Amino acid sequence: MAFRFEGLSANQGTTVYAYEGSTAYRPRPVIEYIQNEDQLVVEGAETDPLKMDSLRINEICSQGSKEQKEDWVELYNGHEFPLHIKGGVYLSDKNKNRTLFELKNIIIPAKGFYVFIADEQPENGKNYLPFDLKNSGETVYLSRSQTDLMDQVTFGTVPYNKSYGRSTDGTGEFVLFMTPTYGSSNK
Repeated sequence: MAFRFEGLSANQGTTVYAYEGSTAYRPRPVIEYIQNEDQLVVEGAETDPLKMDSLRINEICSQGSKEQKEDWVELYNGHEFPLHIKGGVYLSDKNKNRTLFELKNIIIPAKGFYVFIADEQPENGKNYLPFDLKNSGETVYLSRSQTDLMDQVTFGTVPYNKSYGRSTDGTGEFVLFMTPTYGSSNK
């Protein structure tokens, strides 16, 4: 199942779509505000990157999965409030350039997830990274600057349709998941 609605009325600025990749996957709407994103306000959301101390890399998939054919990196917001990342937070696979990709206008619900597609095609949207993940493994960095590291994960070979994630969302050791939990809890 896939559906998409685009604003055709006075708002002219919303897009809503959902995907279903398998019977084990529950579709969920994804709403993107495509006009005036810089003016979007999310009530109760934290916008200061220095206060986003419970934002973590939660899961990675370096050879794709049934739900998502490209590589992906999932972030988890462990806070009790939403995060509205307007900039100042970065994802990278390069230690010498930890500010490779700046996250902008990203909203992650409290105790929620946000998935970035790692396919070297950032022109496809704000959740597409300018790097892919090496099949043989590497390190992915989440940072506020080159020297202010928030989180990092080093992984080895992860087979197709498997992922490497935290045993408990946002905390705990990383383990190999036989079934990826793309955009949902690792429980």
